[in-house]
Amino acid sequence: MTMANWENFLKNLGEWQGSFTRLSPQGEILSNTPSILTLEGLDDNKLVKFRLRRYDNPDYQDPPTQDYSQDYRSLGRQIIFFGTGAFSKEAMAVGSLQ
Repeated sequence: MTMANWENFLKNLGEWQGSFTRLSPQGEILSNTPSILTLEGLDDNKLVKFRLRRYDNPDYQDPPTQDYSQDYRSLGRQIIFFGTGAFSKEAMAVGSLQ
């Protein structure tokens, strides 16, 4: 992990409201799960606490149906954070084009 990747990751600290939406092959919405994702910097931002809560209703008033958390002190090579805060999480393949 490069230091620049970690610094770019830190640009995403905060609370993000959104949803996970499943689509059919025809593009129809099959399900929509409201969520709140929190990234909290701790220990001078050497540790980031990731928390994902999923809800049944978009008003977020009821307790979450799922509550998952994980701590990060480093990032794997499969995720890249860009200076804009955007990210890509995929397996990377590097080779020459011939």
